[in-house]
Amino acid sequence: MRVSGALRYLGLVAVLTGVYYFANRLGLLLRVDYGGVSPIWPSAGIAVALIWIFGLRWWPVIVLGEFLSALYLDQTFALGLSGGLIQLMEALLCTALLKYLHVGHRFQNARDPLLFVLIATLVPIIAGLLGATGLWLNHAIPQDKFLNAARTWWLGDTMGILIIAPLIAQWRRWPFKNLRETGYWLGLSVLLVFCSYLILQLPNLNEESLFFLLLPFMVLGAARFGSAGASSIALLLALMVLVFKYNFVNSEFDETVRVAFVGVSVFTGYMVAAAFAERKSANVALDVEHERALVTLQAIGEGVISTRADGSVHFMNSIAERLTNWRAEEAIGRQIEEIFPLSFSETRDNTDEQENTVRHCLRRGAGPEILTRRLLRDRSGKIRPVEGAITLVNSTNGDLLGGVVVFRDISEAEQLRERLLKEATHDSLTGLRNRAAFDRKLRDLTDTVKSDQHYALLYLDLDQFKIINDTRGHEIGDRLLVELTRQLRGLVHPPNVIARLGGDEFGVLMIDADERHTLLLAETLRRAVLDYQFKERELTFTVGVSMGVTFFSAGDRAPEVLSRADIACYIAKESGRNTIHVYRPDDASMLKHHSDLTRISQLQTAMSEGRFRLFGQRIQRLDNRTGNDAGQFYEVLLRLMEDGHIVSPGAFLPVAARYGLSSMIDEWVMNESFKLLATPRLANAQLSINLTARTIDSPDFMRQLMEQIARYRINPRRICFEVTENVAFENLNRAVETMQRLNEKGFRFALDDFGTGVASFSYLQSIPVHYVKIDGSFVQKYADDPANPLIIRTLSELAKLRGIECIAECVENEFTRNELQKLGVSFGQGYFLHKPEPFTAA
Repeated sequence: MRVSGALRYLGLVAVLTGVYYFANRLGLLLRVDYGGVSPIWPSAGIAVALIWIFGLRWWPVIVLGEFLSALYLDQTFALGLSGGLIQLMEALLCTALLKYLHVGHRFQNARDPLLFVLIATLVPIIAGLLGATGLWLNHAIPQDKFLNAARTWWLGDTMGILIIAPLIAQWRRWPFKNLRETGYWLGLSVLLVFCSYLILQLPNLNEESLFFLLLPFMVLGAARFGSAGASSIALLLALMVLVFKYNFVNSEFDETVRVAFVGVSVFTGYMVAAAFAERKSANVALDVEHERALVTLQAIGEGVISTRADGSVHFMNSIAERLTNWRAEEAIGRQIEEIFPLSFSETRDNTDEQENTVRHCLRRGAGPEILTRRLLRDRSGKIRPVEGAITLVNSTNGDLLGGVVVFRDISEAEQLRERLLKEATHDSLTGLRNRAAFDRKLRDLTDTVKSDQHYALLYLDLDQFKIINDTRGHEIGDRLLVELTRQLRGLVHPPNVIARLGGDEFGVLMIDADERHTLLLAETLRRAVLDYQFKERELTFTVGVSMGVTFFSAGDRAPEVLSRADIACYIAKESGRNTIHVYRPDDASMLKHHSDLTRISQLQTAMSEGRFRLFGQRIQRLDNRTGNDAGQFYEVLLRLMEDGHIVSPGAFLPVAARYGLSSMIDEWVMNESFKLLATPRLANAQLSINLTARTIDSPDFMRQLMEQIARYRINPRRICFEVTENVAFENLNRAVETMQRLNEKGFRFALDDFGTGVASFSYLQSIPVHYVKIDGSFVQKYADDPANPLIIRTLSELAKLRGIECIAECVENEFTRNELQKLGVSFGQGYFLHKPEPFTAA
């Protein structure tokens, strides 16, 4: 491959050297015809083209060609060598300058031909001086001919570079795209030759020769065919002008003018070609941007209509076509009011401020302007809400050119907004108002300035609904609520309001209510719930309702009103359920609840004063196994100190849970427990901490827990959270999700009071727990009821099948401990094993 490449290179060098040699012969011939002054030296243009376009490796062609020319003229070896080196130097210097200044071959901008002509004019001056010096030193010319030889060298090389180098650059590949362009070029060339011939036939041609009439051919060729046309027409012009030498005898000035004409024509042609190339490039770029803009306008999801200054449409994108039901080709030229009619209402006689908004902006000449919600009537008469913006387009001198309307259909957005508004104010299951909407309505009534109206609040809590939900599933429970709600809604007429406040809790607000009508409606609602029968397959379910009633007027505080109704409902439940209780300040039951409120205040004070204490009761292994749980394992127990006495949690936690303090207490217990785990005394201990439903359901629970873990640097595997069945099942899906996320981080869970719920076995399939705590009622009376050992064995074996360990509560004697051990219970907890003691004393 290398040998064949070298042979190919040598062959091309030989061919090109021959071409270069004959180009030199042609230059010598022209010099003879022009009295020693060569108007064009083709080999100079060939030399520059070889180095500039094809690379430095073709330098031997220049040196060899000049050497052969010297032999032809019987010149010395030194003279031939110097001539070759000077021509090579000229080509290298031109190429270096052209590449340094980034002059392109095709003259795509006005800068390229301007720099090319400047370089082609200046560099040959150096070559001419050096060439004349070489001729003089080798005694080829006398001293008095030095300047004439330098001028001849400069003129010939300049014209050769100007014409031949671009000609080779443009014609090394066929410059025309098709036969049609080729035919146009041939026709122009033939016309040029014909016109030149006609000029030659004219008699008495003087210094104002008609060959200047040939210049338009150069302009036309450059404009039509670019640099390729300019370079080819330049060569033809040079040939035509040289022909004048053979027909007319003119002065040296006339000959110089003709050569100058060729040079000026060449420069003009290149500049025209560059100007048209720039224009074509700009047009292409403009077309690309135009297409990009059109594609962008078609691709965006909003309608776009542009108008002229008189309001006539001249562009629409596809979205605008769809929204207006007008095709763009039909709409263009029509007035904006016809294509884009806007109004505030759906009546046809309603206009948009008596004038189309777009027309209004065009008339005022002010923009941009926000297009607020309007109704657009499309071509078919369909109305849709739209909004957007109007922007005016002005010229550089401030004249109005038109406007652009960008608009969008907001039908879906309005429907979504209405749906979200309904979802925000209505219960998704029953369609009644939700708790938030009910609270707002209650606040509106209590905050009103009217003082002559009286109101009533009925708080309804369904009885036995949870049993149906637990035994038959949430789907059946939801169906029951939907059907029952339909009946209740029919009994509450506007302006009275009914709402769903929670899972099975409802509220009714009565406007301008007296006690007789209020109690009559309450009894009607109670009877409707009691008489309602829900059938599911072969089963029939009935529920009751406990109802609390309170009266209020403007000026009362809404939270207090709701609290009074809630207390009355609670008393109704405590009184045997399915009853109605009216809140009265002097009621004994009410006084008890006020006592509970006092207890809440005391709890808050106790917390602020630091009177809560943490006790611990050890959970001990019964199966003699060793492992991570074989060491210290405590359940954290909360106690309250009052007047030097210990108050058990049963005396205050139910009240705290009812009145929303349970989460606060849980947070305190967790924080104090983590402090204990960080102490050396409990460095290897595991703590079991009780949590309430409200804590687990809190959206901040996970974040706060992880912050405390990071703060005290506690391993999550040392923490076990105890939850009762009721905690997990108030919102099973959410509880399971929270427990699973914590389980992945290493936390453990224990299910408390296991075995007492109606669906304990099925819950193990869904709740991710590590321990189940067998309810103490089975353990305490272990020997009293023969069913208890069977129940405990069953619970233990079921837990083991799930990979869960059992903890038996209330182990009070050695017999029970031994029996539990035989039944395979893993852990035990009770006074026999360990009495609770304060952690601070441990």
